[in-house]
Amino acid sequence: LFLPHSALTHGADLLELDCRRTLDGVVVVSHDGGLLRQSGRPLDLRRLRYQVRPTHSCPPRTHRSPPQASGTPFV
Repeated sequence: LFLPHSALTHGADLLELDCRRTLDGVVVVSHDGGLLRQSGRPLDLRRLRYQVRPTHSCPPRTHRSPPQASGTPFV
């Protein structure tokens, strides 16, 4: 779940996003260059067209908060 507004509301002053470009030039937000971790399939985003991206259902992921340095809650 992508919630930049929530992070800013809780005091974040920087938001870093990893972006990738698909074969047809669409920029997507994705930490990984492929979809193995999300879909279980070894698909490279650079070789996929956005309009024909694979559909999949994923089990719910648990959210892990990073260590707190400032005492500001991470959401």
